[in-house]
Amino acid sequence: MNIFVGNLSFTVTQEDLKALFEGFGNVASAVIVTRKEKNGFKSRGFGFVEMPDEKQALDALSSLEGREFMGRVIDVNETRPKTAAQRKNELIRRKELKANSKASAMAMARKNSMAEKEKAKTLLGPIVRQPGRYKGGRRTISYMKKRYGLGVDKQ
Repeated sequence: MNIFVGNLSFTVTQEDLKALFEGFGNVASAVIVTRKEKNGFKSRGFGFVEMPDEKQALDALSSLEGREFMGRVIDVNETRPKTAAQRKNELIRRKELKANSKASAMAMARKNSMAEKEKAKTLLGPIVRQPGRYKGGRRTISYMKKRYGLGVDKQ
């Protein structure tokens, strides 16, 4: 039986959660749901415990509901499966996020390529304007990049 455990302290580890439920019987798994942050993973304040014996799981449900654990009153319930509407909304949200991330990546690439062109113009500008050199044109700029190098300041 899968059990939802909510309102957990953010410092609770999976071992702590497993130890809490092992007092009532065999625990197959205990998982705390996390999210990725800049400096690692952070607990979202809830988790799931799986107990193979249903009688032990029901005993744990009745005993732990409303009990204080590591400074917080925990919420213990049987897990509820997602409805078809919830799954559909989640799928739509994922597609939107994926499309937004692709669009932002393309915009960033476009911005970077424009910045590279501006950098090439500023570096190669004095060379292109010298007497006896070609002036302007895409092929000319690329030729000058190959000939004189983009990373070298030519002033």
